[in-house]
Amino acid sequence: MKKKLYPQQNEVYQFLIEYIDKYQHSPSRQEIAQKFQKHVSTIKEHLRVLKQKGYIDWEQGGKRNIIIVGQPQKKCPPIPNNFWTNVDEKDYQLYFFIRNYISQHQQSPTIKEMMEGLGLKSTSTIEGSLKRLREKGYIDWLDNKRRSLRILEK
Repeated sequence: MKKKLYPQQNEVYQFLIEYIDKYQHSPSRQEIAQKFQKHVSTIKEHLRVLKQKGYIDWEQGGKRNIIIVGQPQKKCPPIPNNFWTNVDEKDYQLYFFIRNYISQHQQSPTIKEMMEGLGLKSTSTIEGSLKRLREKGYIDWLDNKRRSLRILEK
């Protein structure tokens, strides 16, 4: 049984759930601090307590690595009907790698993880496929934000 949360801890926890559900990745500590108009060190303490109480966890490294404990695996939006006719083999493989990664990890993969997952040695192949998938409206991301890639509903 999880320990009870204090009101501010519960607010942060609820914000995390809603943010991850909406954007398919967790907010950075800075974004949480901005939301609640608190110092980042205060937010880090709230997150430490949430982890200690068993509500969240995080993977080592990276800024968008918070995972809600016990939350069902994230389901991506359905695959659009015209998807199969609009993409080539490379784009297809990357799209499904991203979908599976988000479902398993509750966050999007990094370029390096995509390269490793698809057995590629160059970022240019990944970047080209990401650009094409974005232009076609299948994915989007926040520029200059790690792990902000998300699958769009079409």
